[in-house]
Amino acid sequence: MRYNNYNAGASSAHLPLNVLKGEQGYRYEFLMPGYDRAGIEVSVDQDKLIIQSKLQEQEVTKGSYSQRQFRTKDFKKQFSLPEDVDLNAVQAQMQSGVLIVDLPFDTSKHIVRQINVN
Repeated sequence: MRYNNYNAGASSAHLPLNVLKGEQGYRYEFLMPGYDRAGIEVSVDQDKLIIQSKLQEQEVTKGSYSQRQFRTKDFKKQFSLPEDVDLNAVQAQMQSGVLIVDLPFDTSKHIVRQINVN
């Protein structure tokens, strides 16, 4: 897996990632505390997985911050996908600040056949 970071007018953000390979496919887990699922876009473009987020600054209705260390930024990042992924079956969900993207294997590409030895 190659990781490519590019910014389309967005700030760069650190996006910690776990990659698990199981019997059914790959699972990418992105640590994204503070990001709302409504602001996250996940797409597949040929052999690339694209994760992006556009955030709107939240208004403070009572008081004002004297210090602010929680940082969330707009970002757009892409990842080169393995060749054995079924791009039509990719699914994503957000759980407790972790974006989970399941990438099942494309079983149509995995063909086992017996070869006769002459």
